[in-house]
Amino acid sequence: MPASLRLTVPLILLGFAATLSAFNFLYHVPRAERAAEQESRKRLAQEMSRLQSTLEYLLLKGEQAIAQHEIAVLAHNHDYLYVCLTDDQGMVIATTRRAWLGREIAKAVAEFDAGEAGARKPRLARRCFSNRSTRRSG
Repeated sequence: MPASLRLTVPLILLGFAATLSAFNFLYHVPRAERAAEQESRKRLAQEMSRLQSTLEYLLLKGEQAIAQHEIAVLAHNHDYLYVCLTDDQGMVIATTRRAWLGREIAKAVAEFDAGEAGARKPRLARRCFSNRSTRRSG
């Protein structure tokens, strides 16, 4: 029994659409995700560079409270795992994690629960800033 065109044409079109969708899913989607991730990393690196220069400037001017506020604002940004500002002895003077204030950065980061971060959506970067000029002589 010969197949009618009413049946074969829709099946051919369906097969073509399925093949094209599979190709898109297997080839173009991963490439687009990688490109978006690279762009996101680039943007984050630029933001971190801007933040670092802003913090250095504020601390050189003696505006530690404003520098601490800049970091506290980042606690609401879900792109950051944590951000810390340390003095020249490695003591945390500003952070997005309030429990770390006044502690040594090495101990605070060592106690960080990476499983807690994995339970949430993955974040792109974490950064600690060390400030060598927070102590004033005289």
